[in-house]
Amino acid sequence: MDSQGVVRSKNKSNKCQRTACFKWSQACLLVTFLVLCGATLVLNYLTVGSWSLIVKVRTLQWRQVIMPPTTFKTTIHRAPWKPLRPFDVLYPYKYHFILDEPEKCRSQSPFLVLVVPVAPRNRAVRDTIRRTWGNESLVPGVTIRRLFLLGLEDQKRGLQKELHAESKEHHDLLQANFLDSYLNLTIKTMVMMEWLVTRCPNASYAAKVDTDMFLNVDFLVNTLLDPHTVQPKQNYITGAVMRKARVRRKKSSKFYVPRSVYRRDTYPSYVLGNVYIFSMDLPVKILKASRHVRAFHLEDVYLGMCLKHLGIPPTFPPRSNLFYYRRIPYNRCRFVRLISTTKLNADEIDRYWRDFQKPHTHC
Repeated sequence: MDSQGVVRSKNKSNKCQRTACFKWSQACLLVTFLVLCGATLVLNYLTVGSWSLIVKVRTLQWRQVIMPPTTFKTTIHRAPWKPLRPFDVLYPYKYHFILDEPEKCRSQSPFLVLVVPVAPRNRAVRDTIRRTWGNESLVPGVTIRRLFLLGLEDQKRGLQKELHAESKEHHDLLQANFLDSYLNLTIKTMVMMEWLVTRCPNASYAAKVDTDMFLNVDFLVNTLLDPHTVQPKQNYITGAVMRKARVRRKKSSKFYVPRSVYRRDTYPSYVLGNVYIFSMDLPVKILKASRHVRAFHLEDVYLGMCLKHLGIPPTFPPRSNLFYYRRIPYNRCRFVRLISTTKLNADEIDRYWRDFQKPHTHC
């Protein structure tokens, strides 16, 4: 073969090699591209799944931190995890007490237990109530117990330490591990019922009283409840009874409830939540009913729903003007004939109480 043929043969061989290399490179690039696409899809799937798992686990962990298992004797089943909606209430659930007074009712059987829901930071109003209508020795010969019910706040430096010190000083704080907020008032109320059932079952009556109230305890005990009666009333809850109250649909209202949460236009009969008094056979019945009635964020309405489930209507007071649910001007002769009025600040409660306790001529 001449030299030109050899050259042509080599060129042809090189060309074939280049073509093969090019095709091999294309194949490699295609395979690499497909592998990368597959890896991206798999990674994306795993990432979304992992993120969902992380959110789920962290939510459960938060619930366990805020709401670890209860020490209550009653058994409440835990609902499966699901994302919370704006009006969802985490009850029934298992809560436990951080601050407790298990001996409060053991030495004596109280005639009346006053339970006052209050924000953890509001020490001033607790002190005001202690020295005014919350004084446990107001009614001679009648055993009264006072307790303040708290939840948890966003952790503020030193607040919990202060609460422990206050608890040691006064022995009247109950703090459970739920978030203390307006939408959790139902939780607060049901935790109160739990405590009464497990810690104070031998009491005759209990009263839930808000912090902005003036409470005429002597009139309540001696006129409405009568400690000299042989047996306390049964299936009894009274206060300002609301009948056929309309559901607020305006979003600007503090009491706004969307139709998706409550479909009816009116609520069942209930006792307004600023103050109500109930016989001590009711808490355990209400707790049992709560397992069948969906939790609702307006706590007084929710109690009304539980009472409706039980077939127990609220009891109207003997006079309509015993429980005022609007602010009224202070007048001693008027205040001695009522049980409660509302919308007062701590200074007003202090000032009115000092005048209320002074010796006066008969009205």
